Parts: sequence; C-alpha cells; structure tokens
Amino acid sequence: MNHSVVGGITALDRDDDGNIDHLYYADLGGSVYRADLNSGATNTSLVKRVVRVLDASSGQTLPYRFYERPIVSFYTSPYQEIFASVTVASGDRSTPLSMLRDTDNPNYLFNIFDYDIAQSSIFSYTNDKLISKDKTVNDLVSLPFKQNNALKNLTSRKAVLQTIAKGAYNDTKKRYVYDYAGWRYPLTYFDGYSGVEGVKSVGEPLAYGNRLFTTVYSPEMVYDQTNNCSARVVGGSERQVYCMPYGVCDDIESLDGTAGYTRAGKGIQELTLGAYSKDQRNVKMLIGPQSLADQVKIANRNNNNVGSGGLNQTDEAGLQVTNNTIVNDGTTGSGGKSDNVVATNGKATSDSNLGYEKYKFIPKRWYELYEEEK
Repeated sequence: MNHSVVGGITALDRDDDGNIDHLYYADLGGSVYRADLNSGATNTSLVKRVVRVLDASSGQTLPYRFYERPIVSFYTSPYQEIFASVTVASGDRSTPLSMLRDTDNPNYLFNIFDYDIAQSSIFSYTNDKLISKDKTVNDLVSLPFKQNNALKNLTSRKAVLQTIAKGAYNDTKKRYVYDYAGWRYPLTYFDGYSGVEGVKSVGEPLAYGNRLFTTVYSPEMVYDQTNNCSARVVGGSERQVYCMPYGVCDDIESLDGTAGYTRAGKGIQELTLGAYSKDQRNVKMLIGPQSLADQVKIANRNNNNVGSGGLNQTDEAGLQVTNNTIVNDGTTGSGGKSDNVVATNGKATSDSNLGYEKYKFIPKRWYELYEEEK
C-alpha cells in the first residue's frame, strides 16, 4: 500500500464552536494531507476538499515514511498573515536498524507552511486559488543555511530569515504568494557530527514557545560496550531542538541555526513530558536519563568543544569515530557503516548550553495556570 496512514490525526477547530474544521494526516508514502470540513454547510457535502499539502516522495529514489501525525503550530508572516507550520519527520520505524538511508538520500525533518488554512474565505475558495498544495521537496528551502548556495553568502542572520519568509502580493489570487513553501533539514547530524548515515526520526515532535523538539535515533550510537554474543540494546537517541517557524535561530551562538541537542539514552527514546515538581504540576519538562541540574553541567558533557554535546553516561559513550569513520557500533570488533563523518564544532548542531528554560514548559495562558485539585 502506497498511502497507509499509521499515525494519528491532527484535528483543528478554527472558530471554537466545538466542531472539527480541519484534519491533517500523513502517510507511509511521504505525503501530508489537509481535509477541510465545512460544518456550517447546508445542502452540500461536509467535506469541502482534501488537498495534498506535501508530496515529499515525488521524484525521489526512496519514498519517505511518516509514522506520526503532523504537528501544527501557528505564526504570523512579515505581511501580517497568520499561517500554519506543519511538521513531519521521516524514518522507517518498521526497520529501525536499517542503514539504507545514506547522506545522499537521508531522512528529513520537514516544515511546510500552510498559508491557506487561516484564510477567512477558505471554504469558498476554488482549488486554483490555493497556494499550499502539492508541494515537493524542491519547494522547500534546504537547511542548514550555511550549506545553501542562495543563503550562505547573506551578511546577517536577519537577512537569512527575511529571505525564507519573503513573499509578494499576487493580483490574480488577491493574496500574498511566498517564495518558499517551508524548509527541510537532513537527519545526518548526530552527537555533534555530520555525515552520519541511518539516522531516523522516532516519536512525535513537540512545538512549543517558538521551538521544535524532536527525537532522532542512530543505530551506530554507543552508550556502552557489549560482547557481540550478548543481548543488547542497539543504538541510541538524542533530542534535537530547532527554531520555529523558519528553522533558523537568530541567536548568533547557534552557528548554523539550530537550537541545540542532548543525548536521550539507549535505544529508541521518544519525547516524554512530566511535571516540573510536585508543587508545579502544570509546568512540564522533558524527562531524560539525567536530571536537569546534571544536564546543564559542562562537566557531564563528553568532549563538548568538538561537538559531542550529550550526557557522558560512560567513558565510551558517543559515536566512536576514527579518521572520519565510525569504527565501533557498540559490539566487540564490530564497525559502523558511516565513513565520512565530520565533527561539526557547533556549525550544524549547536552546542549551546542547555539552560533550565529550554526544557521547561511554562504555561502562558490563564487556563494553563490553574489546575483543579483532585
């Protein structure tokens, strides 16, 4: 089956009337869809349309697979138009140990800008007036920006952001049309190295406070050494953080635009939220293998200057790299596949310190601030 939907469905109520107005879903064929439901329609179909927002596998040798529901967050463009950022990430969860994806055909984190959903007249639009439909990877700006020929020579981070967000008013459509339909970031960066093969997205991302949190998994990650005749947990995960909505942070310490990363533990470790404390149960934080206090200690980082910006669980934790080749995947005498890995020195995956606020989700609205005692 080319279009099996195995993840959840993201449902949105645009006017707070208790009825679902839009559905987003993704499939194993690399497509993302939006269904528009006109609950106020009379004598017409409830379903106004189903539009393919992204066809990521179009023209690709290997189809992308989306196992989780799209994450939708809303922002305002420089032209004061509200738009949705629709986030999906690829990875073959059926075969997590697969190394089929190399640096020429990697998995990606995709962010698609849906400029149609917030239009007040969307239910009266004909399909030719839609601008966020049937987009391919070629319609998305390729990040990191310092490896993008159209962006790398711009003189400031502000200029990069302005270029990604640029649009112009279209007299025919009577609305703004934008140069880019979103952005994509290759999942070839792991544990402070670039050129890592076989990295894949695992679990559902989280968009909060203009940041996107996601977990990626590498079969070549090592947390300890195990005899190859013994049972073991293969590979490991890390949390990666990106700036929303344009995928580029304005913080100059982030040399190539991302917002940081930290190791998440052995095997597949999806994002997990828990209460910040027994007295602040409405404040959430990401749960990991070490306490937040330990995470922010530089002494707990393994070779921080080179870019292995994770937690030092063992003396041998991390990608085992010699002469740009992964020489040990965690079993005695067993080497990895990636043979062109390069320490990023913060250029691709930021090694900025993990402060308390980055992983602490503070309620901003009145209905989040109060929790009824049970």
